[in-house]
Amino acid sequence: MEKLLNITMMFDYYGKLLTKREYDVVDKYYNEDLSLNEIAQIGNISKQAVSDSLKRAENKLFEYEDKLGLIAKSKKSQFFLEKIRNDLFSLSSEVKNEEIDDIIEDIENFLNDLEDVE
Repeated sequence: MEKLLNITMMFDYYGKLLTKREYDVVDKYYNEDLSLNEIAQIGNISKQAVSDSLKRAENKLFEYEDKLGLIAKSKKSQFFLEKIRNDLFSLSSEVKNEEIDDIIEDIENFLNDLEDVE
């Protein structure tokens, strides 16, 4: 289950870096929940070719995350935002929830802008 979640997250981040065949195989296998045999029939290729493409794509996705770390950075940003939110709520009852939400939204926008620059 954890591998499935990791692959689908990495596919969202790095899928466009894969070859067309690798992209299609990962998409069909993980997102459309097709079997290797079904993918092979659709692509008119062997089951072994599908398996090889899938393994190659998975390895690339893990390699991209190891080198770029975008998912790890995103998780760290989300943890940071949650900590800020909790700290703001505990600061004072004078600060209204709407103001806190505005502050969090500004911080999220700032972090998203930073991710776009990288």
